[in-house]
Amino acid sequence: MLAALGVGIYKGRAPRAGDSRHPPAGALMNPAPRRSDDSTPHAVCRCGHDRVDHVERGGLGGGERPGACALCECAAFRAPRGRRPPRARAARAPSGAPVAPAPRMDARKLMELIGVVAEDRRVVEAYARIAAFGPSPRPIVLLAPTGCGKEMAARALAIASGRERFIVTNCAAIPDALIESELFGHVRGAFTGATRDRAGAFEAADGGTLFLDEIGELPVGLQPKLLRALQEGEVQRVGSDEPIKVNVRVVAATNRDLRAEVKAGRFRADLLYRFPLVVELPALRERTDLALVAADRLARIWADDRCDGSPPALDAAVLAELAAREWPGNVRELEGVLAEAVAMRDGRPIRPEDVSGVLTKAEQTAHKSGAELLTKAEQPRGASILEVARLAVRTAGVSERELARRCGWRSPTKAHRFMTSSRASSADVERVLSAMGYRISVRKPRGR
Repeated sequence: MLAALGVGIYKGRAPRAGDSRHPPAGALMNPAPRRSDDSTPHAVCRCGHDRVDHVERGGLGGGERPGACALCECAAFRAPRGRRPPRARAARAPSGAPVAPAPRMDARKLMELIGVVAEDRRVVEAYARIAAFGPSPRPIVLLAPTGCGKEMAARALAIASGRERFIVTNCAAIPDALIESELFGHVRGAFTGATRDRAGAFEAADGGTLFLDEIGELPVGLQPKLLRALQEGEVQRVGSDEPIKVNVRVVAATNRDLRAEVKAGRFRADLLYRFPLVVELPALRERTDLALVAADRLARIWADDRCDGSPPALDAAVLAELAAREWPGNVRELEGVLAEAVAMRDGRPIRPEDVSGVLTKAEQTAHKSGAELLTKAEQPRGASILEVARLAVRTAGVSERELARRCGWRSPTKAHRFMTSSRASSADVERVLSAMGYRISVRKPRGR
């Protein structure tokens, strides 16, 4: 009874000063007096105010749940044993509730908000399309080579649409056996190790934006379920029959040609048609503002590395060296080249040789002519063309899964056999060399 009224009974020791679980010292030593108009004993709260004070001043009354004291904002009376006062939670719209469209933003302002520096016409036009597509709730796909800033463009879409809750799922980084659970969630007992219910990425992004990076890597068997989520606005957890309504803006990105993937049977045509809005980002070698991009990336690297003073200017010779390259890794590769140049400069200005060595190694992986590579590889007692192809793959750091994708093979197993077995067909060798950027025709010598 006394505990329900907030009166603490101390056994063995007196209450300590600052003890959050007990009233201050003296609060229970001097209980409030009885009042003539009330026959019930008056309990003292943690701050020393009695229950009648709370009732008269708009605080807690008898039978109300514990809350804050109206006089001093302390926790007025304890909750019953085993129960805690409810936490205050931020209001959230119900699942699947519509989201009010955001007003259309200016493309330049949008680029400034996410930190994109560009003067190239194609980049500005791409962000103008992003600003125009922002208020629309329809799915959108971003097409660009690796390293061109697809995730930054997706964040720009989230800002332009007003759906700023941003959830990222990389379809290429999740094993095929787990990607369905990651996207749609699962219930307890759905599979081995599912010890509790778990919401997927769609539920986590409800009311916001879901970015599906590398959607071209999504298994074909899972694509119909994604199609239903886009079309009906509902998902179904693994192991459950109950549909869950969601309101999610889906932004997908890929470096593949999705129409070619449809023809090859690796991507469903009806799923492709569910992405009616398309934005293409140009590769770095196609842009006309390389000097501006390089200066911006250099300033960011300088700030991240906490270098003293201001970043050095890139002179004409360095810019000419940068402009002469193809940049297969695009802006990401450029940033790596500049980061190494900054680390190796040792207090002097950046010179052309600071970047040419790194770029030469990059060119050996994808841009050197096949004739040069063949000449070097065949010197040690006639190395075979198969060894040359394997050398190109290893030097570029291409995984077996990526090699299978580039060559159009259905499984990485064939790529593994190509890299490890002692023989390979001429057609496979030519296909690998072509996929790695070499124009070499493999023909059998005459007389054999």
